[in-house]
Amino acid sequence: MIRTVVLLAAPALIGAAGPTLPCLQEKCGAFVVTCKIVSGCNKVIQCMEACKDSDCENSCFDDTSSAGKIAGADIAVVSSCGAFNGCFHYGMVAKIPEGAEGQESSLTLATFDGSKGTTFDFIEDEDPVMGSQCWGNWTNNTAAKYGSLNGVVTIVDRPAVSLVGASPGFVKTGAAGSFLDASSMAGGSFVLEMRSLTPYNTFHFSFASGAHAPRYSCTGGGHIPFSRGCYKAKFALPQGTNFSKVRLPLSDFSDKWKPATGDSFKTCAQDSSTCVTAKQLASIQLLQVWAEGATGAVHLDIRSISIEGPSRNVVDHILV
Repeated sequence: MIRTVVLLAAPALIGAAGPTLPCLQEKCGAFVVTCKIVSGCNKVIQCMEACKDSDCENSCFDDTSSAGKIAGADIAVVSSCGAFNGCFHYGMVAKIPEGAEGQESSLTLATFDGSKGTTFDFIEDEDPVMGSQCWGNWTNNTAAKYGSLNGVVTIVDRPAVSLVGASPGFVKTGAAGSFLDASSMAGGSFVLEMRSLTPYNTFHFSFASGAHAPRYSCTGGGHIPFSRGCYKAKFALPQGTNFSKVRLPLSDFSDKWKPATGDSFKTCAQDSSTCVTAKQLASIQLLQVWAEGATGAVHLDIRSISIEGPSRNVVDHILV
């Protein structure tokens, strides 16, 4: 059974925008593309495609009890996005699978305070290719409840790098482990609580899921054979002494990126096979934070890595 949640928002957010499916494709395109490739969720899209009016389209969300946990989460993402963007013609639009109302709107994956279940063995790594001039180290300050990545990134173009298309320079920290099931956060954002004590401002965050060899995948980025399954996104962080929360929408991630830069060569919008779905979030294998793409000194303090769901984002936007 699907329950309907009433969103008390400004009138502009609740109004006829139909037909519903074209609106969802325009406003929530990445989520619709993902839904189409997830068994159970795709039945909702197929139902809407067969409709001739908005009433019929909206009714496709009414009974998805057999969709399953992962598909149900993806359906909720599409519906919540549609609700926020006014794609439905009635007020009660954000449909959540039964039982999902009580789920947490965010989930902490990693901390550095020694807490059970979120403490992992983070290690530092740097450019290993011959001729590298990068170096770094990782320290964990349990008392202060954060970990620190220190080092220097030096971009050095050299034959060994050019030959295999590898990175010309980086330092990073990461941990493998059994992370919490985050499938209920599909369509949301990773949230990194951190600060940068140097001007260095070119970072990436990655996570592996479904990879045969997670660390290999997070080296190759789908650029070399059998290296799919490491999803990566770029972010910037201004220098400062205060901790900040950096939000990285899951739609920004791709498992097809260039090892030389860390940037995607195929985005989720361009290739649906690179999109992050509930399936990937259910079994995260590895988390990594990278300093790469520019020369400079790095001092990055990390307090926590978490993930929040789309329902929280919708509420935040409505309250603004």
